[in-house]
Amino acid sequence: MEKILILLKEAIVPIATCVLSGIISYIVSVRTANKWVPAYRKKYEELRIEVAESLTMYANLYTNPIDIAKTENHQLPQNYAEASSKLRNLASKLKAFSETMPPRIRKVPSKEAIDDASSCLIGLSNSFTTPYNSNISDAERRNTYKYENDLRQILQLPLVKR
Repeated sequence: MEKILILLKEAIVPIATCVLSGIISYIVSVRTANKWVPAYRKKYEELRIEVAESLTMYANLYTNPIDIAKTENHQLPQNYAEASSKLRNLASKLKAFSETMPPRIRKVPSKEAIDDASSCLIGLSNSFTTPYNSNISDAERRNTYKYENDLRQILQLPLVKR
């Protein structure tokens, strides 16, 4: 009987304590992580809505780029400059979101996909002008549409038929 008590003291109690502490740690970590998930999902949805609004608002500009050489004072018109800046700002917000989000949030694309969406916004931001003293080429126009369509696919927004 003494041997059984010694065995319990020296082997089973420490093992049981270890298992129990592991279970408690797991429960605490899951509850803590689940607290932050809704906030990240909400932030993602806010960014997604902002991107959708911007794509609709500025499509008439990024699909009709301007050659600065042909503008008054050789400057980008204010509405083009503001739209380009807005898309670049959104790209920065998406990039910051992807860098701070925890891995694997349901209903939110992966970090890599959100980084790709950010890159597409940068591409659209750069498409408001054509090279100096030139016309937009079909390849540049296709690139612009590809950025937009890729962005819409990543963020699960309806595709635009052109």
